[in-house]
Amino acid sequence: MTFDRNQFYQDWEQHIEKVYADFKRHTEIFNYDLDIRVSQEHAKEYAQIAIKHIFLLNGGALVALPALIAAFDLSKTAGVWNSGLSFALGLVFIVFTSLFAYWSAGCAVTQTAAAKFKNYTSYFLQNMEPILSQQTIAEQKETEKKYTKAEKSGRKLAFFWEIMAVVSGILSISAFIYGARTMTIEVWNLKTPTPIVSQKN
Repeated sequence: MTFDRNQFYQDWEQHIEKVYADFKRHTEIFNYDLDIRVSQEHAKEYAQIAIKHIFLLNGGALVALPALIAAFDLSKTAGVWNSGLSFALGLVFIVFTSLFAYWSAGCAVTQTAAAKFKNYTSYFLQNMEPILSQQTIAEQKETEKKYTKAEKSGRKLAFFWEIMAVVSGILSISAFIYGARTMTIEVWNLKTPTPIVSQKN
């Protein structure tokens, strides 16, 4: 068997092109994953800032409520107690918001890990299938299905808990707005004199 140098160089060039194409594809995937990770980190930071501000709004209003009751003598008005209840509910809702956001982040991590393992398994099968036994191929395909299922489940759960966190956050800020509105009305009615209507005989 004679050595064909031209065929050798041709096969080598094809191999180099394939390796370079795989490297380029994985580099693009890595950059894409990096961009997604940076965007997710920014979103988490903004969400944490929003949660802290809503917590401070409801908590600060609840702490300031006794001072307002004493300053304006509002202890006998029902609206004051409705305001206090609203601020307390706002705190409860924001605690649930934090809990839902934590669960959403956990599910997102699970989804990302499952997606990466699925891609690794798929890449392994794509490049090593000709030299693998049928049992190993079957096991790897079963593993790929398992990671695909975990990725879909993680994505759905992350989206569900994210929606729950948004709804709970909206309820919390709504509770603050209702409580502040009720308190403002009570103070306004107390400071506004009731007009005296003269009765004519």
